[in-house]
Amino acid sequence: MRERLEARRKAIRARKRRRFISLLLIISIIGGTIYSCSNKNIENKPVEVEKPKEVVDMIKLEPAIEIDPLEGKDINPLTGLYIDEEDVIDRPVAVMINNHNRAQPQSGVEAADIIYELPVEGEFTRLLAIYQGYKDIEKIGPVRSARHYFLYPNFDHDAVYIHYGASYIARKYFTKLNTPNINGELGYPDSELSWRDKERIKTKGMEHSAYTSGEKIEKVWKAKEFRTNKDVDNEFKFNEEDTDVEGKRADKLTLEYTDYQIAKFEYDEERKEYLRFQTTNSSGNFHKHIDRETGNQLAFKNVIVQYATVKAIPGDKEGRKDITLVSEGTGYYLTNGNVMNIKWVKSANRNTTIYKDLEGNELKLNAGKTFICIFDKNKKKNVEITAKPVLEEVTDEQSGTNITSESSAE
Repeated sequence: MRERLEARRKAIRARKRRRFISLLLIISIIGGTIYSCSNKNIENKPVEVEKPKEVVDMIKLEPAIEIDPLEGKDINPLTGLYIDEEDVIDRPVAVMINNHNRAQPQSGVEAADIIYELPVEGEFTRLLAIYQGYKDIEKIGPVRSARHYFLYPNFDHDAVYIHYGASYIARKYFTKLNTPNINGELGYPDSELSWRDKERIKTKGMEHSAYTSGEKIEKVWKAKEFRTNKDVDNEFKFNEEDTDVEGKRADKLTLEYTDYQIAKFEYDEERKEYLRFQTTNSSGNFHKHIDRETGNQLAFKNVIVQYATVKAIPGDKEGRKDITLVSEGTGYYLTNGNVMNIKWVKSANRNTTIYKDLEGNELKLNAGKTFICIFDKNKKKNVEITAKPVLEEVTDEQSGTNITSESSAE
């Protein structure tokens, strides 16, 4: 991995040098020609201003510089799509996003390459938003406090963990696992991470008002002198072309984390993406999950359901949870309106979670953004995958999840 990153850096530097040398040559040619023409005008007496035909001819003789639309671009390891090559070689960041009903709508979530959703105490969920290129994002949040089991998806991407506050177990894990993190609740330099949105304090409450930005993250990152290049080969595998999976039709996915927190994804045939909705209170009414800054609804090419063991921490007065993610299990992969059964395995804290088909082949995703729903394996009946039109309900033998499919009976 380090050798590949160094090769990328050398290629970037070489391309910059070539562009700079080409620009100098063009400037020198044009400048020399103009100087030559101006001398001729002085020597040849008619004092009439001649058009610098030689310059025009010279420029015409110069071969056209072909502009490569992918010049300066490279593949984003989180999405399989092209982004600025200088962003590719950097470590990503993972930001802990508040998903409480009073935290809606959130900012900067549309820019995330991958989003994880995991249950927390209080019948709610929180999001971990992973960004490969984050430096130009002006507002991200509300940022919330860390929970220890969010470190495992963070390790999957060798990211720097961004949060505001932490549970007592998370603080222990940061030290125990030597986790690079920035906590906006601490003193300098971490205190430079975030600010409080005054309007949000008035309308939503103090705990839903902490925000950060790409610029602030970068500033604190440099002050803490974290490693900048990736240290592990943790890239997803992507299909070279958009590919349909063999499986049942999946136009809608609903995950009832709790009575208060229900997530829903609906497939948009025209966009070939899943649009996200959620309900974050007891009313049961779904609303579009949008980004406050853009007004756009969140959309994902890939959706993964990952079943895991979720338990309450014994003796924890706040009802905090523990989720076993260094383990293995089952789940689903949804893309292009179809769903397939998958398996997953994470063999060690810093080893990447590997998703596989039932034959053991590593899963290849379609290029685009991914949403990963980590869900209690003992609540599989609260996950429903449906197709349109809904005519016949069957039970998937592998997971016990309800999958409604189109009947072939007339």
